[in-house]
Amino acid sequence: MLIAAGMALGVNLSGWGATYYVSPTGKDKLDGAQTRPFATIQRAALIMEPGDTCIIHGGMYQETVRPLNSGTEGKPIVFRAYSGERVIMAGATDLTKWQPADGALWKVGGMGDMGQNNQVFLAGRQIPEARWPDANQIDPLKPQTARVDDCGKDWVICKTIPDKFPDDFFTGATIWVLAGRKWTSWTSRVRGYVAAEKKLIIDPISDQAATFHTGPGECFLSGVKNLLDHPWEWIFDGGNGLLLFPPLGVEPDNCLAYAKTRHLAFDLYKRSYIHIQGIEVQCASIRLTESSHSRLENIRVTYVSQTRGGNTDYSPEEESGIVVQGNYNVIRDCEIGYSSGNGIHLSGARNQVVNCWIHHTNSLGSFDAPIRMAGRENLISHNTIHDAGRDGILVSGTGHQIQYNHIYNTGRICHDSGILYAVNKDGESTEIHHNWLHDNLSPGLGVGVFLDRYCANYIVHHNVIWGTLQEGLRLNKIQNFTLVANNTVFGGLAEWGRPHSDDMYGVRVCNNLFTAPVASQPDIRLASNLMNIEVQDVAARDFRLKENSPAIDAGIPIPGITDGFAGKAPDCGAYETGVEPWVCGHDFSASPDPVFSRASTAWRNRVANASFEDGARRGMAGGGQDIPRWTKIGKGTAKLALSKSSLVSDPDDRTARLGRYSVVLGTDGEDGVEQKIEGLAPDTAYTASAWARLAEAPEVAVTVRDYGGEPIVKSVRSTAWERVEIQFKTGPGSTSAVICLRKPDVRGAAYGDDFGLIPTFAGN
Repeated sequence: MLIAAGMALGVNLSGWGATYYVSPTGKDKLDGAQTRPFATIQRAALIMEPGDTCIIHGGMYQETVRPLNSGTEGKPIVFRAYSGERVIMAGATDLTKWQPADGALWKVGGMGDMGQNNQVFLAGRQIPEARWPDANQIDPLKPQTARVDDCGKDWVICKTIPDKFPDDFFTGATIWVLAGRKWTSWTSRVRGYVAAEKKLIIDPISDQAATFHTGPGECFLSGVKNLLDHPWEWIFDGGNGLLLFPPLGVEPDNCLAYAKTRHLAFDLYKRSYIHIQGIEVQCASIRLTESSHSRLENIRVTYVSQTRGGNTDYSPEEESGIVVQGNYNVIRDCEIGYSSGNGIHLSGARNQVVNCWIHHTNSLGSFDAPIRMAGRENLISHNTIHDAGRDGILVSGTGHQIQYNHIYNTGRICHDSGILYAVNKDGESTEIHHNWLHDNLSPGLGVGVFLDRYCANYIVHHNVIWGTLQEGLRLNKIQNFTLVANNTVFGGLAEWGRPHSDDMYGVRVCNNLFTAPVASQPDIRLASNLMNIEVQDVAARDFRLKENSPAIDAGIPIPGITDGFAGKAPDCGAYETGVEPWVCGHDFSASPDPVFSRASTAWRNRVANASFEDGARRGMAGGGQDIPRWTKIGKGTAKLALSKSSLVSDPDDRTARLGRYSVVLGTDGEDGVEQKIEGLAPDTAYTASAWARLAEAPEVAVTVRDYGGEPIVKSVRSTAWERVEIQFKTGPGSTSAVICLRKPDVRGAAYGDDFGLIPTFAGN
């Protein structure tokens, strides 16, 4: 604490490392001492070594900082705002020396054209690029649009386009469209316009977008000079610089105007142990690609990323948001707001986003999100997230903890969304718990927790869900080994899929409170769910149970989920009577300090990497590579097999059931994989399962052995996916078992996917 206090006062303390100072009044030719500060942060970044600190005086810094070196464990490189002073890293440049141009327009030069990423501010507000229809309000999450009567792969018909616009008037513009099922918007470049037909000719969109997102909808056009006809609009016009149509009576030189000129404030690519503290970033982002052990603390990042799109559908093919692609990085106590794409794009392993306020993101209306996450074992805790074009958190990857977050006002543009959403993913015991999730504003399908088709191995417990237009929870088929427990849901639980073939094997729903029905699906195992909610005060968001509520002591014990209950049995719902009520969301005045721990419930699927997605995420697909958590047996030629997309195909037409990968056993002789599962309870009934199918091999077998009893073998002889189920009981002293997929010594290949091992369920 003495060291930290000394540094804040600008003292160079021996034994820690050098301290450099930066000030707008400094000069880079000086030595960076307290009385001889540098003028730029980059000057310090070029000479800092592990353990050094850069203290930055208040002011505006228009630069991208790229440290030359990394810090080391115990000796990070620190960039810190001087105590009590406001430091702004600006990705924008002031616009001055305006000149009159044609008509009501003004022009200014001196900055580069960032193309689709241009962004302009006037009088403290972001103003729209030249567009049609004109924007009479400035709310990026409520775009003003025109009706699309119909559209296809390379055309859009919009009969409300005014007759005054001639042929090819829109050529070169970017069109934004939300049509068809409206899961996502798409953008494309306009190649021509046929005025007589009100038909825009566009660059072809992807086949998937054309399949799901064409037909009637809405659109707007932007990005060409022909559309510059309304106050507050602007356009970059080549050698003429920036053209502006100011409001009546406003001269640009009389008010603050600035334009985005750089993407990044800090570039930490391949840099580690870098700490950034107390700094404000405007109109730029921070990149932590291939970075590890770096920290962003108490920073404010606004107008993080901007794009009008170009040729996009499910997500723009460009970075957006604060990009974290590494291990053991931390973002905490930060505000992150206003982005056309992501707020944070998180991948890698064991990263943390804690106690942050993230808002007004994904104004493009794509599959970006306030937090778009992948990777392994990341912690998302105690954040407040609101106002997003689609989902609140877009979940991918494995083994995450998503806890104590307050997420609301999502789905402001797209349809068919979730406050938390995953599709075609094996969560591998990703745990979603103790969150408030409310007000999915999607005018179409708006859900609280939405685990869309082909998901498995999620644990969803102790959440409160309300204010959704449809059900609070949706588990679309195929869905395997998802556990839904102790949630308070103002709504029901729904499912969707092909009734003749799509299963929900291993799904368990227990101890929940609902106000609407739970899906009647024969695979779902139900226990102790109640259809009424009697809580203290919904309006005051007091979701504790009322005294004498029938939900008190009405649940069943679930190890690792209901531990510490106060009565004779666990209560149903998200709040346990007699236990201190949990709180969620950010609190900058009392920052929490959560610790990551993997899901520990004995009810989880005990098979690790059960759907074989983990090796693919680690770049291990292909022959000769290890398969994480599995041991190769026989000839050892088993490898990961990449399948075609699940969204447009039947599982029996694919080499994987869930996700994108399965295991394929080699064509030449005996081959297989096995996994030892430890930590089982002795003398306990379990059910093991696996899916398998044949290519050319005549047979493939699933075996459970070494559990304290005789091996149990079941075979598959089908070219369609077939589930094998094996029930066994561990011996009195046995705490492990081995599950195995083996092809005999014959020619031909076979596939396996979606293994499971869970306690045998005694519910319905």
